[in-house]
Formats: sequence, C-alpha cells, structure tokens
Amino acid sequence: PGLEDATRILVRGVIQAQRFTPKGLRLTLKENLARLVARLPITPADHPPEWVDAGVRITGVLAHVMTPSHPARVELFVPSIAAVQVVQPPPAHPFHLPRQRISALLRYTAWGVFPHRVRVQGVVTAVGESGFALQDATGGAWLQWAAGRIPAGRLRLGERVTAVGFPTVSEGGVVLDDVLVQALGLGPPPRPGRLPRTAAAAQRVNGRLEFAVARLRQVVITPPDGPTQEISLYLSRGGAPLQAVLYGSEAARLASRHLPPGSV
Repeated sequence: PGLEDATRILVRGVIQAQRFTPKGLRLTLKENLARLVARLPITPADHPPEWVDAGVRITGVLAHVMTPSHPARVELFVPSIAAVQVVQPPPAHPFHLPRQRISALLRYTAWGVFPHRVRVQGVVTAVGESGFALQDATGGAWLQWAAGRIPAGRLRLGERVTAVGFPTVSEGGVVLDDVLVQALGLGPPPRPGRLPRTAAAAQRVNGRLEFAVARLRQVVITPPDGPTQEISLYLSRGGAPLQAVLYGSEAARLASRHLPPGSV
C-alpha cells in the first residue's frame, strides 16, 4: 500500500453507488473483489449522467487517505466527467432484469460475486432499521436500503416484494446492498424450519426463517433505564449457545413479561 500514491492510473469496474457530498460527486466502484471510492470535483449543476450499475473505465490519481478517526482507505481523484468512460451502460429498467434464485447469488465468477445489480423476489421475514430479510424457495438474504432512499413506509412481515441490489457475501450469507424495492402484495410468511444445532449447519440457513427450542440463561435489556430499545435473550440448546434479539416495539412488549432463567 502506498506504492502507487499520487500516480495516474486507469481503473475498470462497476459503479455501485453515486451521490453528492460537500466535496463533490462520490462514486463507489467495485473492481473485481475490491471497492474503491472515486471523487469528482463537480456539483449537481453539472448534471452528471446516472452511472449506477454501469461498467466503466475511470482515469484518475490514486491516494491513500488517512485520518485520526478512520482507518486508511484508497480513493481515486478524477479530474472531470470526461475521465469516466462507460463501456457497459446500466439497464434502463432495473426491475426488468432476469430474476435470480437467492441460492445462486453465492456463485462466484472471475469477477467475484455478481458485480452488477441482480433482481430477486420473495417474502419479507424480518424488518430492521437499515433493511430487511427476504426469503424465496431456495434460501434467504439480508437486503440493505440504498443510501438516501430509505422508504417512509416500513415493509410488513409476509409482504411479497421484488428487489434489485448489488450482492456481496458476509459470514457465509448473502447481503444485497443499495436495494430498491417494489411491493407485490401481502401473504403468509414461509413456514419456519428448525434451526440446526451446529454452527456449520446453521451457516447454511443464514437469512432463512428458523425456529429453535432452547433454555433461557440470561435476559439483557438495552438501555437498562428508560424506554426499551433492544432485548437480548442468551439461550442454550444442549450446551450450544444461541442469542435471540428483538428491537423496538417487540422488545418493549417482551420487557413487560416475566422471563425467569431456566425457562424453555
């Protein structure tokens, strides 16, 4: 690291995010398995094209940026819009992309996991602040909202949706980043499976709706004083540890119940 600092280089990849900051336009570029931030000194008045999901060649000056509060990161300083060459335009209608099975998103190619957006469809099985879990007949995945596009209305459990996003692999499971969603209607959630006892087997059902019968060891409420925001249940199943977490209104509801250690 640092050997190419202040060097003018050419980078090929797929743009996965595009947004303006006080310093100009910020592009997130995926090159093979690596991600790189490219910065252009332009404003919305320059009307840059919509490059998200485009295959591009970008020429700029490489720099390793280090600050006391953040780890070192690599950024590419691009002089102008003309330094961005589109070699594969983004699809005009992302929701018209071919539908992919969630289990297929773990498939590696020469470019790592799918570098471009993919479209998946399934049933919502969990909803969080930054995204939600989606399950189809082949598996489950966590989907994270696109920056600045978090919807005002929350998705509901059992809602059928089609979603497009950029897949990555995290701890053996699939995560789709910068997701855009279309709701298709409400239906019953999928039938939960029994959570395997071993960590290796549980990894294979990452992102799926599961159930477990376990013995309660400890309850931790966060914050300890004031309105409950989160509850963690520390459990064991034949000696194997398990943690269950509830947030928001569900956590507050559970906090009002008496849950003595040793309960099953």
